[in-house]
Amino acid sequence: MNIAVFIKSTTFHPNHGGLEVQNKILCEAFTQRGHAVTVYSPAGELNGIEETVNGVLYKFVNVKPKNKIFTDHILGSNVRDEWYKESFEMFLEDHKNFPYDIALSQSSAGLGIIRHKNEVGIPVISIAHGTILGELKTVLSRPKRLLSLPGMLKDFVYVLKTLLTRQKEFIHGSDLVVAVSLFVKDNIIFETGISREMVKVIYNGVEDMGVDPKIRETSKPSLIYVGRVEKDKGLFELVDCVSFLSEVLGDLRLNIVGRGSDEKALKEYAQSKGVSDRIHFFGFVKREELKEFYESSHIFILPTKRREGFPVTIPEAMMASLPIVAMDLGGVNEGVFDNETGFLIKAGNWRDFTQKIKLLLNDPKLRVRMGEGALKKAKELFSVEKMANQYLEVISEVLNSE
Repeated sequence: MNIAVFIKSTTFHPNHGGLEVQNKILCEAFTQRGHAVTVYSPAGELNGIEETVNGVLYKFVNVKPKNKIFTDHILGSNVRDEWYKESFEMFLEDHKNFPYDIALSQSSAGLGIIRHKNEVGIPVISIAHGTILGELKTVLSRPKRLLSLPGMLKDFVYVLKTLLTRQKEFIHGSDLVVAVSLFVKDNIIFETGISREMVKVIYNGVEDMGVDPKIRETSKPSLIYVGRVEKDKGLFELVDCVSFLSEVLGDLRLNIVGRGSDEKALKEYAQSKGVSDRIHFFGFVKREELKEFYESSHIFILPTKRREGFPVTIPEAMMASLPIVAMDLGGVNEGVFDNETGFLIKAGNWRDFTQKIKLLLNDPKLRVRMGEGALKKAKELFSVEKMANQYLEVISEVLNSE
């Protein structure tokens, strides 16, 4: 089978996140099963035109903005139009030489092919990682944004335009939609009016990195956060937690893996709270290097204030046999099983969040029990094999219905 994939960014691009990681894992799982996969993405900061990694061919499309309108959103409005046009033209040329069987659109990245799928004659499956209203709620929760009337108006205009046009267009234009969680599925149905039968849930799967839990038994108590370094991830409140716990428990370390727009401000805040020596920033870390961070950590922390679809870091931490303490927002509760693989905390209850971390730090046996439970659940629900097989099943269903 020959598969085309459209995505707005890849793991080659700086500051990539869970969506790009999921795409990489999924595409490589397809090639390992003998399928051909070509990924189309905007070039952005990349200079290369093509790149083949682990059997997956990446083709980068040069699209440039004509002005700076909406450039704080992924692919500014004028860039998006150019991207849809250019990516479809590149796809069409390749399709003539080596016909594709199906196209996958990561979110709305595949609108170029969706708009022409009938004339091209191949079906399209879209993968939804979140929804527009969820993003708006996150944006409006930012204090700085609430103080900026022009900023708020810009967000409302953007969301209204996107909700009424682009999101509905790619959802209703697809032959099938895959949601990464039940939370995302329910929100898509609510926001677009698509029938429930047209949306399937497939959870993000991750590789088993072969983490040895025994290694962490000899290391000092440490917490780990992996993800974007931004205020709406709850990291400033996490610094407060570390400040309190350091006074109560003494020796404690927090490892922050990832980059983001608020990294400098977060470092300054840690300094002001007197815990800069306990909080260590590692920036972007290659996936093959994450293993040692997970092996030396005791608890995975997800303090997010965002309504996450299904963070790929959840099954990743579970595969590393780590208990998780997370805010109960979005699809997080579909990965963290309260009192079994970790603790789910009511959104905004930082006192309870801190107390649950303290409980785990003081109880090694509980950490091990929850970590073992997390690994068992991850292998059962969030393996790459299960994810890939489920995607291939829905692809077969769509192809057979044509």
